Amino acid sequence: MKMIIVMVLFLSSVVLSEQIALTTNGVEVVLCSDTTWMLLDIGKEALDDGGGYRISRVAVTEDSNLVLLSENTWVYLSPDDTFGVQYDEIKMSVLPYYLIDEMPQLQHLPQPEYPIGARVRGDEGRTIIKVLVDKNGEIISAEILKSSGYMELDQAAIKAARNARFKPAKYKGYPVRVYVSLPYTFRLTAVE
Repeated sequence: MKMIIVMVLFLSSVVLSEQIALTTNGVEVVLCSDTTWMLLDIGKEALDDGGGYRISRVAVTEDSNLVLLSENTWVYLSPDDTFGVQYDEIKMSVLPYYLIDEMPQLQHLPQPEYPIGARVRGDEGRTIIKVLVDKNGEIISAEILKSSGYMELDQAAIKAARNARFKPAKYKGYPVRVYVSLPYTFRLTAVE
């Protein structure tokens, strides 16, 4: 009985001494207390054509700290660090929404034009568009996250979403890229 309790205490201390971090290209790593690190999850973004891995040197911990990954070790980064990596790599990456300090704020959301063909046919629906908001608040890309079921409505929503503008998201005071979902509802109203 004493052996089992000791083993449980030892295992819990090992687990507590590690933390998970997400690299700026979406690969999860485990940061060990002895300053070594290892892969936790290999995302499709990390695979290259030769079967090896491309892992960003910068990662973000669960408590929103930046770390620099070298070949076998890791160190914390601060905004004052001038060695190794500048913040260009984190600024050019897409951060997960839960790590953002200041959420992006919508400043302009254009309404899509209701396509004439869709009006005539009576097509209605809701399209959700996933947009990538750049560090300057402009939309870099837009894609269908959930289709309305009608290609014309979806394309009108994408066209409108590409012209949306945001106040950019921020991480530790730096503007960063982030994905945002924009819903568009197409509903015909009766004219009286």
